[in-house]
Amino acid sequence: MAIKYQNLCKIIMLAASQIAGGDAAARETALAATDISAHLDGVEIPYAALKIHVLAIEKELAEMVGNSNNALARAQMAIQSDTVTSGFVVPTANNAGVPFVGSFDGVFDATDHKILTEMPAQVVQRRVANANAFFKIPAYHFAYTGSRVIHTRTGVYFRGVGWRYSTQETAFGASGESPLPQNLEALFACKVLAMLPQEQWFVEEAAYFRSFAAEKQAEIVEGKYQLLSLPQMPNRSASVNPAKD
Repeated sequence: MAIKYQNLCKIIMLAASQIAGGDAAARETALAATDISAHLDGVEIPYAALKIHVLAIEKELAEMVGNSNNALARAQMAIQSDTVTSGFVVPTANNAGVPFVGSFDGVFDATDHKILTEMPAQVVQRRVANANAFFKIPAYHFAYTGSRVIHTRTGVYFRGVGWRYSTQETAFGASGESPLPQNLEALFACKVLAMLPQEQWFVEEAAYFRSFAAEKQAEIVEGKYQLLSLPQMPNRSASVNPAKD
């Protein structure tokens, strides 16, 4: 499952005491709303600023997933390139223009989808130059030569993780979904909360969320993929005193 932007914003704004309403009923109404933007209180974090923070952190987490070896996280954000013939530039995006982020899953034969093995460029070049003269067993090899790829197949494609700012900006505005897996929702929220502090406001709380996020992000990079929940805040300090309109 993906992360719903509106749910994420509600989690963040509730933790930052930025949801309007002085009683439980008012907050229930705000949290049940389809669009939380009309139910925010205080002047510290306008909804437009919240969007900027959310998308900045989403980009960071997308790159984290793209550079991890966590198959479950990568699968939800997987994209693949068009077919690439030997000697062409390594693709940077899929056919819809969504850029790859992080490392590739691999290079695959465009016909039978078998994965190719990376070899020294000289080995691949010899095989390509003498495809039928000396070699009887089909080879599935590739090599990078600067910004280009050479390989022993008719055509290959690259597969990896993709993320595009403009696409997700549109999805955020339409109350859509983030492509990040739901397991990262609490980490996502914590990292946004860590970006919120302003002068004499939310400083200690942000440090708490930043510490939690750093610890959990390190675990995910190492391969752990547990479902996290937003940490329980300690006793709130006097730094939470949002200005009112």
